Amino acid sequence: MKKKQKRIQLNIASNKGFTMTDVVIALIIFTIFTGTIGSFMYASYKMNLQTKMSGSAVNYAMEILEDIDKIAYEEVTNGMESKYIQKYAIPSGFRLSIQVSNYKEEDIIKKVKVTVSYELAKNTQDIVIERMKIKEE
Repeated sequence: MKKKQKRIQLNIASNKGFTMTDVVIALIIFTIFTGTIGSFMYASYKMNLQTKMSGSAVNYAMEILEDIDKIAYEEVTNGMESKYIQKYAIPSGFRLSIQVSNYKEEDIIKKVKVTVSYELAKNTQDIVIERMKIKEE
């Protein structure tokens, strides 16, 4: 009686698993997807920050102008910035400028121009609001 010998064949070229090309293509697709999502999130963050900064600047300017409406006509002069920076605790990221001038060379009306500036991404943004202060008699 003869024994049958079994031959074992190894299939080296298998269709199971990933090739190096598959991995590289997957990494390229993942990198493109991640870059797109990352740039979208950065743009969204930047727009959100700009909206917050702009809203704060408008709020500071309006509060200052409302306070100027309450004080006497004679007290409205140039050089009031430090008073309002302290009063409203304006952070150092904002710059305040208040310009007071006579309106049309009359002594009964002053033009008050409040400028609140801030810098975001190396761009300076200015919020400018003007209002008239009328002398009460």
